[in-house]
Amino acid sequence: RKGAGPGEFTTVNGMGVIGDSLVAFFDTRASRITLYSVEGQFRRPFNISVGGSFFGGKTFWVEPSGAIALRGPMPRGPNGEPPSKWVRFKIDGSRIDSVVLPADIQIKQQFSVGNRSSFGERKSIIPSPLGTTVTWWSAPYRFVISDRGRTTLVERPYTPVPLNRAERAEWQVYAERLRNVPRADGRGPDVYEIPDRKPAIRSVDADAFGRIWVEVYV
Repeated sequence: RKGAGPGEFTTVNGMGVIGDSLVAFFDTRASRITLYSVEGQFRRPFNISVGGSFFGGKTFWVEPSGAIALRGPMPRGPNGEPPSKWVRFKIDGSRIDSVVLPADIQIKQQFSVGNRSSFGERKSIIPSPLGTTVTWWSAPYRFVISDRGRTTLVERPYTPVPLNRAERAEWQVYAERLRNVPRADGRGPDVYEIPDRKPAIRSVDADAFGRIWVEVYV
């Protein structure tokens, strides 16, 4: 139930199973991890600190080792994109280590709707629950897995998908609307380029089983 007491939550932004006996819940606003048995019995909470609250997708996971990884906020860099900071904790609340990954490199401007973006060309680095990192490019279809000094390059052929007339008209309306929205930093309005063809990849994710999930455009 909602609240700040033991076993209560304000905003749950992730959950994961630790071994075969515990389930961890991450309360973003309370900066707290709460542990339950797999039968649903309250075990214990512990407070965590990653330098502030971070909201959005992929902010919490449990590694196969039982370590808990959390994403923390970082100030924006010169190109306007913030780096990615990840902090790992033991189930007793003690910190194991932390890593900062470079910010995304925007090759071409993209549309953003919440946490989703479309048509942009970029390079991004994500961590995986297995302790590796995955560097991927939206065009061409390519990503590199880095594991303790060893790298594996994966490339796939792809045929660029053209934007159809209805899609272009829909995004053109959205782009015109954004041109009339002033920026918070006082700079001029964003100008978005709508491509004739879609990039190969929209997003990449990695899971605790060592699988790489690639979301492609159709």
